[in-house]
Amino acid sequence: MVASLVEAQHLVILSTAPGLIDMKGTKQILPVVERITPEIEAMAGGTTDETATGGMISKITAAKLATKGGCGVFIASGSEPNILSRLFAGRGPGTFFVPSGLPMESKKRWLAFFQRPAGTITINERAVPVLRDQGRSLLAVGVTGSSGEFAAGDIVNIAGPEGTVFARGKSTFSSEEIPAIAEQQSAAVAALYPSRKRLEVVHRNDLVLL
Repeated sequence: MVASLVEAQHLVILSTAPGLIDMKGTKQILPVVERITPEIEAMAGGTTDETATGGMISKITAAKLATKGGCGVFIASGSEPNILSRLFAGRGPGTFFVPSGLPMESKKRWLAFFQRPAGTITINERAVPVLRDQGRSLLAVGVTGSSGEFAAGDIVNIAGPEGTVFARGKSTFSSEEIPAIAEQQSAAVAALYPSRKRLEVVHRNDLVLL
């Protein structure tokens, strides 16, 4: 989180682990991970080393967070001599996780990782590609319900109809208002909330994909 917050170019995690090992395949250290997939996460089994903290699972979680913020991540053994200079020279034993895309702007990084969601807004299947693929705001017409208690301005998760959370953002409505939004047509909701411009439940500038 610190590396993401300060927009660091690299994060180095040194421990007893020499890197991410392909336990189901070559049994060798993976030198580069271009994208953290479910298969990569499955390789991160719990460590049996008494001196390790959190095991490889927590390291992969940290790498996933940092790479989404545009930060490259090294995982290597702290017992290797001159390990930092070797890593940055491309000669060190360990695993490098490639940052995904361009760094997110600070506001969206804050939304994604530094605020605990107060609840979840569920949307219909038509609204999912609108947010995920078109980068648009979440409008009232796409909302089907919510869970948890939150006020207008709180950070909430956004889940598709099957319950999978894929985005996070700042809600312009409270959890008490969501049922009225989910149950009525846009025109009726607009009459109830005439001051809410275009009935944006989450504006695109306050929304980030996870």
